[in-house]
Amino acid sequence: VLPMVPILSGIIVGQNSISTGKAFKLSLSYVTGMAITYAGAGMLAGYMGSTIQTVM
Repeated sequence: VLPMVPILSGIIVGQNSISTGKAFKLSLSYVTGMAITYAGAGMLAGYMGSTIQTVM
């Protein structure tokens, strides 16, 4: 997650005509995507319970 922050910043800064609103929407979509991914992984791990410990 953290290595993607400079990449996202570079994309936002690299676009000369990007508005504040568009930059916010782009950042929000990145954060929302990561939150959904980690929430899904957490729900899957919680659903599997102790089974995931034996797999790892």
